[in-house]
Amino acid sequence: MSAIDGKFSSDFFHMAPDLMCIAGTDGVFKEVNPVFESMLGYTQKELTSRKFFDFIHPDDHEATQRELKKIVEGEQALNFKNRYRTKGGTFIWLSWNAHVDQHTGLIYATAREVTEQVKTKRKLLDTKQQLEQANEDLEAFSYSVSHDLRTPLRAITGFSQILLEDHAGQLDQEGQRLLQVVIDNTDKMGDLIDDILTYSRVSRAEPVRSRVDLQKIFEDAASQVLDSFPELKDKTTVTIQDLPPSMGDLSMLKQVAVNLISNAVKYSTNSDPIEVEVGVTNGQNPTTYYVKDNGIGFDMQYVDKLFGVFQRLHNSREYEGTGVGLSLVKRIIDSHGGDIWVESEPNEGTTFYFQLSKN
Repeated sequence: MSAIDGKFSSDFFHMAPDLMCIAGTDGVFKEVNPVFESMLGYTQKELTSRKFFDFIHPDDHEATQRELKKIVEGEQALNFKNRYRTKGGTFIWLSWNAHVDQHTGLIYATAREVTEQVKTKRKLLDTKQQLEQANEDLEAFSYSVSHDLRTPLRAITGFSQILLEDHAGQLDQEGQRLLQVVIDNTDKMGDLIDDILTYSRVSRAEPVRSRVDLQKIFEDAASQVLDSFPELKDKTTVTIQDLPPSMGDLSMLKQVAVNLISNAVKYSTNSDPIEVEVGVTNGQNPTTYYVKDNGIGFDMQYVDKLFGVFQRLHNSREYEGTGVGLSLVKRIIDSHGGDIWVESEPNEGTTFYFQLSKN
């Protein structure tokens, strides 16, 4: 074992749990340890009588040659992977660490089998590519469906309005009412298409983080929501405390603010006055924001349904909506690495809490 004198003790070389070898820059093994023999199935004589490229998978020759050139020039190989043929004819993946002794010209290397890790990584990459393709297909499908659906919806709405405006005299009161129901429901279908597309888009998007003024975001959202509920505007008060700024995606957080305030107002329509409060809890790190209302509330035993797509806790005839808004809020908060939860009691109002980061 003179070749390893001064570098490895004989005991260490023979007892090491990893493959260990000494090779020359001529591409021939000089010494291999017992693990090397047992892992590949060749004897030491078989391994040292041929160039090690004879055992390497042909597809890995070029990459191994480049790595060997770097090692010879004095660079250290770290976690370089290639495939070695076993005596049984199969190939296993080895991860190498190696360097050259410039005085002796010998390459000292250790290796560890990583076949399962490589297979797992490849499966993950394949799955990732399949998911990306599925997302692209879903985006194309959503785009196509939205446009294909909008055309007949516009036709239904348009012709129904023509009948109401130009031929009302030929319809009795019930006929006019039914046409108005058709128009209202096509409008709801249009809203549902918009919400599905928004949800699909947000589900695929990564937040573009910047410093955001949540105070202004919620103030603007409150104005927008109240303008959309003109019949409730006079009896609705939205109080916004001093909100600290945060890091997040501006457009996504605008959607969160609009959806939470809209939800609070919508489910407080039976209250007079309607009171919505936006603020932060004291002493929380990370900052915990909340949106509180004095509305109808709900039984917490149904809380698991709250953030599900198309899930509704109240009758759609009493409270309009598509069942996507809170799902969208949760998806956005999740994409920021944050958390959202809720506290409520029937007829005692609801409070949504959210954090934009769990750290």
